[in-house]
Amino acid sequence: MVTADLVTAGATSYVVHRLATLARGAQPDDETVATWAVQGATLVLARLVHTRLDAVMERLKRAGARAGELVARAARQQARTLTYQSVEAIERGSAIQLVIEHQQLSQDEIGFWRQVAADPAALRTLGIDGEKAAARLAAAEGQAAELTGPAFQYLPLRLAGLEQEVEGSRLWVGDP
Repeated sequence: MVTADLVTAGATSYVVHRLATLARGAQPDDETVATWAVQGATLVLARLVHTRLDAVMERLKRAGARAGELVARAARQQARTLTYQSVEAIERGSAIQLVIEHQQLSQDEIGFWRQVAADPAALRTLGIDGEKAAARLAAAEGQAAELTGPAFQYLPLRLAGLEQEVEGSRLWVGDP
């Protein structure tokens, strides 16, 4: 299961890696270190989303034209994740946009499988029974829950460079 801790660990690891390369006396400022952390988090999230999209494509591959738009969106997202293999391609806001788009695709896939499960004609067209549709729906819901659970509740705010003014408060401050 993916957690916000995994993304944070990736960001931290990247910052440590970058600091190690500067061990010859260079002192990065706070903004540079924060940028490295966002870049590290984006790299981790891009790999995560790319892998998750393999499962989405597998579930949708036999759905034909009924799922064509979802398959096309998933393919575009997967191609975009590959552009984030290089830190030079990562812009501020890339990680947030990636997570938001992936969460929306996940919700749309859930809606698709709910419609299919409730439509006997769609089941016949796809050549699956209600049990298989329910299994695909459950898989999509499980995958969506990984990025919408409590661990990811504040991730978009943190990726935007915001911090809680007081730990546990609802007030976030910073320069997004």
